[in-house]
Amino acid sequence: MQPIGGYTYQRINQGAGSTVISSDPLRFHGLGTVGTLGGTMIFHDAATVAGTAATNMLFTISQVTGVGTVPQATVFDFSMKKGLTVITSGTVDFVVSTL
Repeated sequence: MQPIGGYTYQRINQGAGSTVISSDPLRFHGLGTVGTLGGTMIFHDAATVAGTAATNMLFTISQVTGVGTVPQATVFDFSMKKGLTVITSGTVDFVVSTL
């Protein structure tokens, strides 16, 4: 399988922490979980970690721990007005696609 042209892909493989995927407006295309780790990801329409709040939270998703967990992909096509920031707990391994 080949990546779709024009999209940017960023793999996030980390323990508890935060990552600013983009500090500019963008289209949040999709999310794919890669591994069998266990953790939670909280996505925000925010340009900075300091800007994350319950009012700009998009959704929370958990990555299931276990051997043989099938990678999952989900398409969203959300328009982010401020940027895209993710807060993680546990240990996660996922790929975000943006346009």
